[in-house]
Amino acid sequence: MRILIIFAILAPCLLSCAAKKPEQFSNDQTLYQYALKLFENHDYAEAITFFESLRNRFPQSPFLLDSELKIADAHFEKGEYAEAEVSYQTFRSLHPTNIKIPYVVLRLAICHFKRIPRGIDRDQTHTEKAIAIFEELTLRWPNSSESKEARPLLLKCRRALGEREMYVANFYLKNRQYNAAIQRLANLRENMDFHELKAEATYKLGYAHLKMDNVQQAKEILSELLNNPSAKEFHARARTLLKRAGTM
Repeated sequence: MRILIIFAILAPCLLSCAAKKPEQFSNDQTLYQYALKLFENHDYAEAITFFESLRNRFPQSPFLLDSELKIADAHFEKGEYAEAEVSYQTFRSLHPTNIKIPYVVLRLAICHFKRIPRGIDRDQTHTEKAIAIFEELTLRWPNSSESKEARPLLLKCRRALGEREMYVANFYLKNRQYNAAIQRLANLRENMDFHELKAEATYKLGYAHLKMDNVQQAKEILSELLNNPSAKEFHARARTLLKRAGTM
């Protein structure tokens, strides 16, 4: 029992002492296999060191491309999305026709998706970049498994941008900046795929036009809302606005 306890205490030290260094490997295959084992054991930081050694020391290796991709994947798995983005983008630039490019494009988009801020009042640059890359993926490789994975994430990004636009429009309405609100709401009404946001934008657009004394435009917009069965939650409020404006 005493021997077992001593071994348990010393085991981590023994393993550490036995850890290899990249320069100990004299050929690319064994170096790659060791790096891959580190990656599969989730030792991503150490795996990066070994894959980078292979890339630098064996530029003609048949394991080079996979090593370059594994460097990006290791950064991604560590949550280092900025570093992963750079690595994926480098791989894409160097190997634009590689069979793994749809996977790389998906990961590039997710690198931005993972950095989208939670608050809708925050900068949405990563949302916009993720949308652009997800859309490229679904258009260029529509039948790929990567495209299938991208579609629900793309919808989340589009919703986030829609909610951001609504947040800004509400700010303008609250501060009686109706012209600015109208621009935002008209864009949501025309381009929003989510019916509840589209309905809300339509109602508030009619409201903003009434505030600007654009009665005819308000009437047309609110009447459209009343004819939309998917916007029932706004029907009563739309009728109230129209009655107040003397148009019903």
